[in-house]
Amino acid sequence: MQIPIALGRLMSRLLVTATIVLFSVMLTGTATEEVTAFTFPRGEQPDRYFVVFETTPGEGEIQAVQRAGGKVRHSYEIVPAVSAYLTERSLRALERNDLVVHIEPVLEVFPVSDDGDSDNVYQWGSDHIGAAEAHENGYTGEGVDIAVLDTGVDPDHSWLEIESGVDCTEPGCPDGQEDRHGHGTHVAGTIAASEESPVTGVAPDANLHSVKVLRAFDTGGFTDDILAGLDWAADNDIQITNNSYGFDSEPLGPTIQQAYSETYDSGILHITSAGNTGEPGGDGDLVMIPARYDVIVAVAATEPDDSRRESSSTGPCLELAAPGSSIESTSPDGETRTSSGTSMAAPHVSGVAALVWAEHPDLSHQDIRTILVDTARDLGDHDQFGHGLVQAVDAIEYAANYTTGETPRFVSPECEGIGDFYASDD
Repeated sequence: MQIPIALGRLMSRLLVTATIVLFSVMLTGTATEEVTAFTFPRGEQPDRYFVVFETTPGEGEIQAVQRAGGKVRHSYEIVPAVSAYLTERSLRALERNDLVVHIEPVLEVFPVSDDGDSDNVYQWGSDHIGAAEAHENGYTGEGVDIAVLDTGVDPDHSWLEIESGVDCTEPGCPDGQEDRHGHGTHVAGTIAASEESPVTGVAPDANLHSVKVLRAFDTGGFTDDILAGLDWAADNDIQITNNSYGFDSEPLGPTIQQAYSETYDSGILHITSAGNTGEPGGDGDLVMIPARYDVIVAVAATEPDDSRRESSSTGPCLELAAPGSSIESTSPDGETRTSSGTSMAAPHVSGVAALVWAEHPDLSHQDIRTILVDTARDLGDHDQFGHGLVQAVDAIEYAANYTTGETPRFVSPECEGIGDFYASDD
């Protein structure tokens, strides 16, 4: 089984063909496996790679990378891998190392807000999905831990209370959460801005955790930092992650897919923006990665009249829809700003998930996901809206009598298994 080579400018390099050992095999695998090497695209940082081992990296694995001349950025527990800067000589040396299962390039990631023009009124989204009514009834998401994997969150904003903040754009994810871009602060406010603010979040009493995975100095990041953020979330009992970012190139290996699957299997609910690659007619299978993965809730963006925001990505992998046009929320200057796109839709769903989970803490992440799907208001075409518009009060009330059953089908059969490294035969 070989991983398909992504489109792009490729290095002129010897392609060594071998068997890729998937994680389900790694856990019980034999002592030695061949290493899979790929032809790699050149990008902004062409020497940044995932190096995957048979077991969780320890001193021996890290020393192997260092002896080959590599520089380790992150070491992970949810997948048996490190990310590292490698020269061509380092890469060739590690391809011959018996400890290494395979090596794959790190990809670039970017936020998926579109900030296009709109004539819509401010602060309509939370009310439109019933969050204000939920607050009046005493439902505020208290105690639910939500990690905002984004550009950071302004730690000094008076309308945001951040439980913890780490910067996974730096090796080892040290403490830190400064947001020089504004995207993460806006997302965080939509989830949990205080009730004293003019832009009250959907779940104002949820516990916000800032996990900086996108760079401060521009609008992008890298998948190895995303994986570090997921690793941190798993290690810190996070219940929900909000992921308002995407990448439009298929990874050249299973490592990042594996990370989402492993953390989902551990009980984390991943809410992700679907992307802003939609066509005016609403056609096409355009949902971005990672929202395409079946372990992730992919969220489309809507207008106040419940039409699809024109840029919102479409396709069978959509699961839910939420407001995503001219959403006013917190900004790093201590005030507010408006933004649009599926980046703004996803945190509405994260907030509703927190409202339900706070009232019914014994439910599993799959139960919460099922409840959101079952209570969504049907908006029509599944490939434009998924199961429909998320509904706060209906979801909370439905959960009171919910009985855990068989795992439901969250996405269309055409999407099921997309990006699933366990099942892939390609």
